[in-house]
Amino acid sequence: MPFPQIRHCLICEATRPEPFGKMSLLGFYGVAPDVQIAVRAFGQPLQLAFVLVSGPSGEGGHYLVQFRVVDEAGAPVVQAPASPSDLAPSEKRLNLAIQVLTTFPHPGRYTMQLLVDGEPHYETDFELREGQAGDFVG
Repeated sequence: MPFPQIRHCLICEATRPEPFGKMSLLGFYGVAPDVQIAVRAFGQPLQLAFVLVSGPSGEGGHYLVQFRVVDEAGAPVVQAPASPSDLAPSEKRLNLAIQVLTTFPHPGRYTMQLLVDGEPHYETDFELREGQAGDFVG
């Protein structure tokens, strides 16, 4: 009973659940790894949401799922504890949204990782850069 294969990772500022299994994306940045985010001030909390999209969830099953973000040196920036997850058998895709509010220490490339049952299952990266005055509205 393998965990569904993750096909895409959308990165935005936040997500909001909607009726009928829909999800609204707020502040869409792009599809990883082609995401570059202008940060106003490193050292200040930044809110990000990672929306992982899979193919069919297949047979379902019980899994231990963990999420983390590491910097270029492999040092953890965000590391959520592993949590149990039960997936029902389904022919539909799985949309998994993970929202974080954390401080990123510096500009550079960061890697988002999803571990299932202690093993790497999916990873992609994204870039944070110093924002310029023209990057921000308002």
